[in-house]
Formats: sequence, structure tokens, C-alpha cells
Amino acid sequence: MRNKKILIMILAAAVVILLASRQKTAKKEITDTPVASITDAVMEEEVSTATDADASPGEADIAPDKESKGIVSAETVKKAYVWLSEIKGLDAFEVKYSEVAAFFGTGGAFDKEEFDESIGANYMYYKWVSEEDETVFLYVTFKQGEDEVYRVSGYNTSGFTADDAVNEYLDELREGE
Repeated sequence: MRNKKILIMILAAAVVILLASRQKTAKKEITDTPVASITDAVMEEEVSTATDADASPGEADIAPDKESKGIVSAETVKKAYVWLSEIKGLDAFEVKYSEVAAFFGTGGAFDKEEFDESIGANYMYYKWVSEEDETVFLYVTFKQGEDEVYRVSGYNTSGFTADDAVNEYLDELREGE
């Protein structure tokens, strides 16, 4: 399980590096393009990279709620883990705070906020806890992007095994997708 999480983190870092290099390439192509076709180049780039994650950010994605308690059922905690790790997979790192909160049906319990100078990014940490057993929880780190939107940058669990959660809820969640 730990190796799987490490592999996911490594793959996520590779995706971030790849996307960053792609953005630099796109910016260079645009600056080398004659003025008349800059609009076309920008439109092509926007259309080719458009996803649900690119939609206009809501207030909850720019300034996530710090007042919620994050109390949910143990089942919801486990389902959210399966949703992020199995249904979203590598796309989990494009999921906005508001999408995670919507899956849970409530905002998370705010833990802390910090700025990482080496990366040049702001992070917010949230926890969704089982109402039945406080040792069952999902802890999610959100990184603020250049667009000011907070997206998942990491997550971990306590109180249950990933295998048990996947075996119990994966089929149900796939049917709902």
C-alpha cells in the first residue's frame, strides 16, 4: 500500500513537470507567432487542454471553507478514498477542493495552512472524520495553483485498509460514474 502511494506521488510529480514544460512550450510558441495568429494559437491551446478542472473557479476553490467540522460516516470516508484513488486515479490531483467537499457532502475540518518557499506554493490541509470512530479519517492536502484554485496534492487515511475499502466500494462507485 505504501509503495502504491509512493508510486502515485512520483507519477503525480512527473505529470506536474510534464504539464509545466508543456505550458512553457505553449508560451514560447505564442510569443514566436505573428500578432495576427496569436488569438488562434491561444484558442487552440485552450480548446486542446480544456477539462472540467479548467472551469471558472468558484469561491470555495479559491478560499476553501475553514469553519466546517468535516464529520461524515465511516462509509463516506472509505468511499471518498476509493473515489480519489481508484475512480479518479492520477486525475485525483486535478480535483478541486469544492469537488471533494461535494463528494463528502460537507467541507473538511481545516487543520492548517502553510506556504512552501522551495516550491513557491500555498497549501491547505483538511480532514474528514468518521462520526462513528474518530480514528477513521481521510486527510487531504490541497495545493494552490497559479490560477489560485486549490487542488488535491496528496491524501492519506487512517483506521481502515485501502484493500478493504476498494473491495467493499469500488464496484458500487464505478456503477455510479
